[in-house]
Amino acid sequence: MVRGKTWFRCSCCGHVFEAWDIEDNATVFSMPMTCPKCGGKGYAIGPQGLLRRIVDKIFAMLKN
Repeated sequence: MVRGKTWFRCSCCGHVFEAWDIEDNATVFSMPMTCPKCGGKGYAIGPQGLLRRIVDKIFAMLKN
């Protein structure tokens, strides 16, 4: 099932790119997408929008 678009990070070159978020084998995980820069596998890096900002703030507070 296609769930919209999300951000992915390539495990080979570290390039961050936006692609379709497709569920992997009827689970909550996302299918790895092909990196447009090097052709490696990119993995979803988390939620977007408001939820992403909240998660980033929590991790920033935990680091300090």
